[in-house]
Amino acid sequence: GKIVVYSAILEQVTVKAQLQSMLLRLVDGSLKTFGGSVKTKGEFDLKAPGLGYRSQGTVTAISAKEAFSVYFPKYKNTLEGVVDASWNLSGSAYPAASRLRLIKGTAKILAKDGAVKSVDVQDSINSAMAKIPFLKNQKPLKVDNGFKTLTADLKIENGVVHAEPIEIQPRNQGFLVKGKSTILESLEQDTYLDIFDPQGHLPKELRSSPGKPAIPLHISGPLTSPKTDLDYT
Repeated sequence: GKIVVYSAILEQVTVKAQLQSMLLRLVDGSLKTFGGSVKTKGEFDLKAPGLGYRSQGTVTAISAKEAFSVYFPKYKNTLEGVVDASWNLSGSAYPAASRLRLIKGTAKILAKDGAVKSVDVQDSINSAMAKIPFLKNQKPLKVDNGFKTLTADLKIENGVVHAEPIEIQPRNQGFLVKGKSTILESLEQDTYLDIFDPQGHLPKELRSSPGKPAIPLHISGPLTSPKTDLDYT
């Protein structure tokens, strides 16, 4: 039927497991959740007070917003879209408040047809242009903040998430974005993004030669209210 974990409904659960000396090995497992599917294997130490675990697996076509809202509420407003991912992680399931801090490992993410909420590309570009004397009176750009695809390689340890490289492919009227980001447990970010303008949305003064970024951005501060800066010549 259904299993409820952390308020998430898991369906079509199939598990092959082994239990020995209070170590539960998940030899093979699959389930449906958040509109997509999960395949995983790993082990859980039932003797550990925090339910220590090691886990490897893949997810296909899950809702990023729904999954973050349940498992990592701090990140619920950072990413929207349908996500495929793979991971190799270890940590402890309890207590929930320190779950993220206890995770160690790596993951790869491919998100499709979504939006990054932690970086407003349109506002970042407009605030950067406002700092350039000969562009500050330009009419603000209106672009599509959503993405066609977002890919990121993640390394997670002690509550810190390092995402490098990051690449965002635009949908409709958007920008190609490449960069890297470090996010602390406090949700302070240190993000460097190169903005490429293959569709020619930027003023002619900012258009660059092929393969060169039009605007390099440095974004810092809380995910919910980032600050943007840039260097230009």
